[in-house]
Amino acid sequence: MDYLESIIEKYSRRRNFLIEMLMDVQHEKGYIPRESIFYLSKRLSVPVNEVMRIATFYKTFSLKPKAEHVIKVCSGVSCYIRGGREVVEKLENLLGIKVGDSTPDMKFSLELSSCSGRCASGPEIEIDGEVYGNVKPDDIEGILKKIG
Repeated sequence: MDYLESIIEKYSRRRNFLIEMLMDVQHEKGYIPRESIFYLSKRLSVPVNEVMRIATFYKTFSLKPKAEHVIKVCSGVSCYIRGGREVVEKLENLLGIKVGDSTPDMKFSLELSSCSGRCASGPEIEIDGEVYGNVKPDDIEGILKKIG
């Protein structure tokens, strides 16, 4: 837990920097391990349920490890009515997982994202920061093959 101690020291053990500490943990590990929550709680004298409340409230935090490639499907109304639901279903079927999960080989994670504001190009997905617009369910297999 040396990385946690250095994060705690970086913020001078001040509990009002808990969000920043959790951000640093996520940056370091790719997610927030449960043991980190308990450790921060103990070291900062903050109740575990308060640390958990913060870690689960903000969408930027994840309590699950992320896979090598994170697929985000826009869940905005425009994308949804233009076929977003079908895109999600196709991804779930091809990957064998549900939204919020990762493939057993940790190659892909599937998430929903908030509206990206690019409604004219919906439905859209984002994979590792690259945006694919006007995606149809039949396009998904080719996109996944391109990624690896």
